[in-house]
Amino acid sequence: MLRTILSYLVNAPLVAYLDDDNWWAPDHLSSLMSAIHGKGWAFSYRWFADPGTGEPLCEDRRESVGPDRGVFAQKAGGFVDPNTLMINKMICEPVLRFWSVPVFKEAGNAADRNVFSALRAGYAWAATGRATSFYTIRPGDSMDPYRQKWIADWKAHRDAGTT
Repeated sequence: MLRTILSYLVNAPLVAYLDDDNWWAPDHLSSLMSAIHGKGWAFSYRWFADPGTGEPLCEDRRESVGPDRGVFAQKAGGFVDPNTLMINKMICEPVLRFWSVPVFKEAGNAADRNVFSALRAGYAWAATGRATSFYTIRPGDSMDPYRQKWIADWKAHRDAGTT
């Protein structure tokens, strides 16, 4: 509910979101502002970051990669992490209420899935094409085994010079 209220209270047409355990590169917002011009929403790619050290571990090339892409393409039409997102609330205002609508009552809020679905279905979008958001992974969550494999694969390719 807080994201819904704060989205309406922001005294600007563009709104971006950042959880307290994640962070942005210095040019994150400016790159989103360039990309969103004439669109309803835009997103960047992200890095997975170590929860203890904050060290960037690898670029997320499989999970938060946009509409109709990545591991959630078949099941949910893709996915965009709210920490990578910028919304033009003058264009996408009807979507803002979905921050308050949970998807999975038994597994927490997950309203970000509702917001992504509404944005994907009804509004033009753009991607910056750059990873400028840093997402702190959570050991033990349902995606952790997959992320650990992706991180290991990414590092192997990086070390082999094939990333």
